[in-house]
Amino acid sequence: MKQTPVITRRKFDESFNRQALENLIKSGKSGKVIAQELLLKANRLYAWKKTKPHSLADLRRERKAAELKIRYLQEQRDIVIKILGTLSERSPKVMNGSPVPGRKEFN
Repeated sequence: MKQTPVITRRKFDESFNRQALENLIKSGKSGKVIAQELLLKANRLYAWKKTKPHSLADLRRERKAAELKIRYLQEQRDIVIKILGTLSERSPKVMNGSPVPGRKEFN
């Protein structure tokens, strides 16, 4: 009885996909040529292209949006740090805004 070889499916990480698409966009070569260079089937490359941004402008917009989100999150972090710093600097002379009984300042 003949045994059929087991074909394992190749998996590509995100950076490989991105580099392949950038190569496709920037080189001006056809998808078929790029796919052959990367030892892929052309339909795989075109499938990636459908699910990813189509142009360098799309990639730039995506990057700009990510940078804005990072800036917003950094501002939020800075606010939290300032609040925590303010809370930890509170004077031990007062409790809930009132002088503490038994301290010199109270008498």
